[in-house]
Amino acid sequence: MQTKYTEKQILARQLYWELDEIREKQRKLGVFKLNPPIQRGWARQWLLRADILRSSDGNRYLKILPFVQNSQVSRTTDFSGRNELKLKTISLKQKDLLDWPEFWWDKYFNYINEEYGYRTGVEYKYNKCYSIKRPYLFEIEIVPNFIEYLPIIDPQLESREKEIYNKIEKKNLWTVIDKFLFGSMGYKRDEWSLSLDKNKQLLKELEQEVRAELKS
Repeated sequence: MQTKYTEKQILARQLYWELDEIREKQRKLGVFKLNPPIQRGWARQWLLRADILRSSDGNRYLKILPFVQNSQVSRTTDFSGRNELKLKTISLKQKDLLDWPEFWWDKYFNYINEEYGYRTGVEYKYNKCYSIKRPYLFEIEIVPNFIEYLPIIDPQLESREKEIYNKIEKKNLWTVIDKFLFGSMGYKRDEWSLSLDKNKQLLKELEQEVRAELKS
């Protein structure tokens, strides 16, 4: 009788599920607060232009900003090697949180179907959302990036997590994992997803540097 999955597929699933369990256990350990916060690198984010803030639409755009806010971190102020920072779109669920009359939405937003970064089967998935009509009313500011909290780490869980990552890399299992997570077409990473991954990785590196400094 032919088995449903190959040995490689079974191993990939087992390792991924164990990795997922470890992440959840680590997350439940919580964080501890640094007092004072420690600066590592730089962050760039959006703010409303001063002239728009003083205008009659200023307060409404201030309410919009938390929903479209996006940020990046970098070791240097020139953010070399990073993708262009763009404002986020607003989902239908977030639209309900703003609770605005429909004519305001027509004034400030465009309705779009935004592609997800992967396929399921042969069809793209779409996320119905809104993009802001006048993004040029916002500008980017660069500020010091302060690390205020560090995750509490269980050394045994951390050691096992590294073992699993090394095993997945050594046996080249990420493609197999992507396929059972996202379908036979696998996972299609778009530029935004790659930029997000890079941001998370750098934040993790900066946290590790701060942790090492505190131990020394």
